[in-house]
Amino acid sequence: MGLHAVSKMKALVLGLGVSGKSAQNFLEKRGVSVVGVDDTLAPQKIDNLSGFDLFVPSPGIAKTHPLYQMAIEQKIPIKGEAELALEACTVPCIGVTGTNGKTTVVKMIEHCLNANGVEAKAVGNVGMPLTSCEQKGIWIVELSSFQLETLHAIVFDVGLVLNIEEDHLDRYESFHDYAMAKAHLENCIKEKGDLFVHESVDEGLFSKPFQYFVGHNEMAARLACAHFGIKNFDALLSFEKPPHRLEFVTQIDDVAYYNDSKATNVAAVLNALEEIDSDVVLIIGGQDKDLSFEPLRQARKKLAHVIVFGQAREKIADALQGLSDVHKVETLHQAVEKAALCAKKADVVLFSPGCASFDAFKNYEERGEAFKRIVRRRIS
Repeated sequence: MGLHAVSKMKALVLGLGVSGKSAQNFLEKRGVSVVGVDDTLAPQKIDNLSGFDLFVPSPGIAKTHPLYQMAIEQKIPIKGEAELALEACTVPCIGVTGTNGKTTVVKMIEHCLNANGVEAKAVGNVGMPLTSCEQKGIWIVELSSFQLETLHAIVFDVGLVLNIEEDHLDRYESFHDYAMAKAHLENCIKEKGDLFVHESVDEGLFSKPFQYFVGHNEMAARLACAHFGIKNFDALLSFEKPPHRLEFVTQIDDVAYYNDSKATNVAAVLNALEEIDSDVVLIIGGQDKDLSFEPLRQARKKLAHVIVFGQAREKIADALQGLSDVHKVETLHQAVEKAALCAKKADVVLFSPGCASFDAFKNYEERGEAFKRIVRRRIS
């Protein structure tokens, strides 16, 4: 269903965060009558969706929401904010999804293409909503599983599935359901497009042709750029990864402090630990996403101490019982203070939360900045 005869259309946008507001503006500029609803910002009692031609849920709205269920039952067309933008998109597109590494790869592709004289822009879940982006150059679109749930536009010249690890089980009934949401990217690839999937991902998730790739972020970026004729990848040598991803903060009394606030699942924590050669004092915790923390036990030889904080601290402590010295505190500030006391010379204090930030912070960026401030204050 395209936006035809828009003057007669009426849409309900559920969720008025950045994505929802952008979708509302996008529709209103096209003459659609929009009702915006937000359980917190703009609550409204709606008992029936008759009269609405379109239901637009923000990515953070689960299908279990009463209005979402009502839209399904009343067969109201459902489109996410990304779908609204992409079905009208006329520029070449690269779609990037996976549990970890999406933003890094999207930015890496953007950097490499621009350095080779090909105009490109990282868009989508990486920052500005798609419905607010100018259609120009090549779009490199970061896609979450939430966005893919409502995406059906066949627009991508290249698709990348970087990895699929356990995450967001507070939203999905099973890991398989989460994995299938990621694999749905295959249905949005153009007929002559390419889909590249990391070798670690189960081939049984896909029903259409794809190519496995070996390697990690840089290889994924190379494949996407090569599709557009790039043969020189020297620009990747000058690429600087975004903040909050195993980011060195400072060194105090021969102890190095690293901020890995973007690690919002256990797999990301394990990846960070693999990158560090020293003994680690790990700071972990936040809002639980119904994930298992048992896999952390495989890193026991590297973990000198574990400081658990936030809403998930009891669950994490129980999972790591008997593993090493586990210390429970309430706040991030207390966690940093405890880590500093536990760390010995040449240790690394690694802040890799393995959880969502929403029990105490607006997002992982705010949480990471808070960690850096707390650490730097210790210098003075």
